Amino acid sequence: MIWAKNNGCPWHPRAYYRFIEQGNIDVVEDCLQTHGQHDTDEAFESALQCRDNKISEVIQKLKLLRKYGYSWNENVCATAAANDHMRILQWLKHMGCPWDAKTCEHAVKNGNLKMLKYAHENGCDLSKEAYAYCFNHHHGLDGYFDKIPTNPESSHIEILEYLKENDCPVPNDDEWKLSPNGLAPGSSSWPSVSLDDIWF
Repeated sequence: MIWAKNNGCPWHPRAYYRFIEQGNIDVVEDCLQTHGQHDTDEAFESALQCRDNKISEVIQKLKLLRKYGYSWNENVCATAAANDHMRILQWLKHMGCPWDAKTCEHAVKNGNLKMLKYAHENGCDLSKEAYAYCFNHHHGLDGYFDKIPTNPESSHIEILEYLKENDCPVPNDDEWKLSPNGLAPGSSSWPSVSLDDIWF
């Protein structure tokens, strides 16, 4: 990066995010010092993207982003959950990072009951979208979501039971429609579906 910069190589924001994702701490800090701020969500997503990163390194990158002016938002916790980073999610919560129902939704998508319980029992809301993923997965209608976990920690039956026991919002018949890719919100061109067998 330093060689490219010193030799007049044109700069592109995608390189900025790639350095945050793949670079070591010194490279990330130099990148932040030299090129300033870009899109907040993409910067945090890049820091959290690589599953192979050591937890301590990911946390150092998150700290650097904060140091150089990036603010927490709900998408940071959601991205940590999407990447199945349980300990980082716990650290973010401890540091006061806000979250919303998307954190629980990603825990459900990954089949991670432990993460779902942690988030919900620490004040994160459950949502109809979280329920819809389990419904679609249980009934073989997985196309509505872009990612199916290959090795989920928990079965979706266990997650459905947890959602039911904890009063997860369930869509009414007139709120949700059947689309070609499963149960989806607001697909008004498709007929309503009966949810009498909502859980099993």
